[in-house]
Amino acid sequence: AHLEKSPVQTKLLRASLEYFKPDRVGVAGTPPPDSPLGQLLMKETLCAHPPYDFFIFETPSESVDTFLSDRGNWHNDSIVYIGNLRVSPSGYKRWGEIKALPSVRVVLETYWGGLLLFRREQAREHFRIRT
Repeated sequence: AHLEKSPVQTKLLRASLEYFKPDRVGVAGTPPPDSPLGQLLMKETLCAHPPYDFFIFETPSESVDTFLSDRGNWHNDSIVYIGNLRVSPSGYKRWGEIKALPSVRVVLETYWGGLLLFRREQAREHFRIRT
């Protein structure tokens, strides 16, 4: 199940981009330009170099760990979107490991995707939102 195959995920991602209005957006991989995700990202100026204000991962994979382990990829106000949280048991387990990282301060979780925020001055919080 790819991000572009889920209208709920695309809607959540679109709303997040519209609300947060990031300047530096990055995405893991290259979505096809004719896919809903590709069309959504055509409106954004994708950056090739960190630090990112908003970064998109299609799944909770090991590449998320690698991205987050390099503090140069993100900053205090960055947001990371991860889709397809419950596509597989191993993916959901990985999501649990990712949201438990010490650098992650706020988690906004829906059934389909989640947002990670890193604001050091904020207390750790986890919100589950029904969509």
